[in-house]
Amino acid sequence: MRLAHPIFPVLALMAASAALFAGPPEVPATAPSARPSTAPSVAIAEIADLPDGISPGPISYFQTHCARCHGAYGQGYGPGFGQKRTPASMRQIVDDMCKGPGQAPLDGPALDHQIEFHLALAQGKPYGLIVGKIGDRTYLEVTPDTKVIVGDVTAGPFEGHLVQLTGPTEMRVELMSKGANALLK
Repeated sequence: MRLAHPIFPVLALMAASAALFAGPPEVPATAPSARPSTAPSVAIAEIADLPDGISPGPISYFQTHCARCHGAYGQGYGPGFGQKRTPASMRQIVDDMCKGPGQAPLDGPALDHQIEFHLALAQGKPYGLIVGKIGDRTYLEVTPDTKVIVGDVTAGPFEGHLVQLTGPTEMRVELMSKGANALLK
């Protein structure tokens, strides 16, 4: 009986070791563009006016009742505006200004939103608010020069403050302006 060459068991052992350390065979990855998208499509656009049935929010209120003295979108406030104000003191000042020179008193959520807008101005952060929904359209007010980000769709920065999102009714909306980010409530 003839025995196999003594090198064959060594070669077999080396081949088995190489396979063990190499891991499973490579499976070609599907190119990202070839994968079907599961994300719903979203369109983001600046609009000139809100449709009937949607009430204006705090930025529209400011533009109508406050901008004549404080500048468009609060630009007349200047640097350092509100830096030393607490939310309570900001509430008192905004409430007094709405009742006095603004001649359009606010209360409840409308006053709360106006205060949030002013606090965002004081902190140099973008501000946004969903002011209404009709069907698959969501209407926002955002501070000018803000980018609106929904999923992987980004639009802006916008010159005005009225924005319409068309797409699913439940979306995570992020705002970005001058290096600051905020999530839309």
